[in-house]
Amino acid sequence: MSNWSIWYHSLSLIDKVGLWSSLLSFATLLYSMIRAVYNLKIKFSKKIVREFLFVYKKPIHYIFTLFILGSVIFYITQSKDSSLHKTIVFFGYLSFSFLFMSFFARQNKSLMRQIVLTHIEQVVKDNNNYVSAIKFDVDLIVAINDYSYTVGNNIVVLMKEVLLKYSKQLKAVGTVVTSIEIPESDEIIWLIPNTPLNRAADIADEIRREIKMKIKDIPYYADACDFVIRKLNNPPLTDEEKEGIGTISAGVAAYTRGVESLLSDISSAVKDAKFRGRNRTIVYQRDMPAIVRDH
Repeated sequence: MSNWSIWYHSLSLIDKVGLWSSLLSFATLLYSMIRAVYNLKIKFSKKIVREFLFVYKKPIHYIFTLFILGSVIFYITQSKDSSLHKTIVFFGYLSFSFLFMSFFARQNKSLMRQIVLTHIEQVVKDNNNYVSAIKFDVDLIVAINDYSYTVGNNIVVLMKEVLLKYSKQLKAVGTVVTSIEIPESDEIIWLIPNTPLNRAADIADEIRREIKMKIKDIPYYADACDFVIRKLNNPPLTDEEKEGIGTISAGVAAYTRGVESLLSDISSAVKDAKFRGRNRTIVYQRDMPAIVRDH
């Protein structure tokens, strides 16, 4: 029997539970961080580090971190406990600190926006500034969630499935789409390289219409629509607006004057689509009227 086995079998049940809980929690957090960086293809630059520090927006955040750090150092240097206990406490504090920082990071809109901008910037650079972008947003998702979160979640899942299908189709013909999911929302941004604006708008319409066709098969979708219609009765929805419940609004724009402007342009186009009744695609044009696509 190895020294590890002897040592492990000598532990009490509480020590074993504490050890595995700490190791698993740390491994899970580490995996999540690696996966996030891989999915976003973020380069670990000074810019990202600087933006990440925005997580600490209040003095209490610094106080909490210093308290955790001081407690760990004091315990490790002063305690007469075994190395095992010190290891368990260290991983426990470390995991809790990561969870704490993760919570505030997800609440930090400035940080999330910077991550998205950094991702867009890299895609634009890799494709010689020739990129069209689409922003997809589920219509009236908040009102649907008030009826049933399950129905709302199924709509988001359907949208992702259709987007994945079209992404594979485009990849098969040589166009690799970059998809960015906006954290804590139902919004998804597509970056399509070497694609004219009109073609990007055609793609957005094809996706919207397929989702519109399939959405009726979601269980209790019709009941959710009835609920939303009754809820939004002052003023009452028009017949056209009743067709825009759980559907997709899309904003399309081309990269012309920086990543900040591109993100702003597609966001403005989506807002315009919702203002005009939802369930439609709007193409943003600088210094020109927006193009309102047919349903």
